[in-house]
Amino acid sequence: MHGGSILTGGRRRHWIRRLIGREWFERLLSVAGLASLMFAAWLFYDDWRFARAGRPVRGIVAAKAIEEQGSSTRRTRFYVVQYRYTFDGRVFQGEDRVTREAFESLQAGGPVDVLYRQDAPERSRLRGHTQWFAKFWAIAFGSIGTFVAIRSGRSRKRGQE
Repeated sequence: MHGGSILTGGRRRHWIRRLIGREWFERLLSVAGLASLMFAAWLFYDDWRFARAGRPVRGIVAAKAIEEQGSSTRRTRFYVVQYRYTFDGRVFQGEDRVTREAFESLQAGGPVDVLYRQDAPERSRLRGHTQWFAKFWAIAFGSIGTFVAIRSGRSRKRGQE
């Protein structure tokens, strides 16, 4: 047995504790955090564009599918709806992830409300659905990265004084 706890730093230290003090890891986490915040900002901007310029149209559910992702021990289910809609005589197709409740309420071949952007009619989404899951994780990772960047910058500044 080794003396001390893994978390309190006996002879064996937890792998994350070894990485935290390393400058390259802190920079990598800072860059990843900044990229995550930029992604979250883009998602919010895209929502704002749809709220401002999105036009409603009645579409048709082309297909529904349940996709599973992850490892053999932990799988995540995504409910995917493919749809078609017409704008200015042209037919467009789209795909969106929805909640289980929305997935169960829609039928293949049935109607669905779609929002499209008039300036880019190939850009669309199902009306009333947003990417909250992606926004949450982008903000969470971005916040962690920003915290590490600020913390490591302050500790380096103190070390130079």
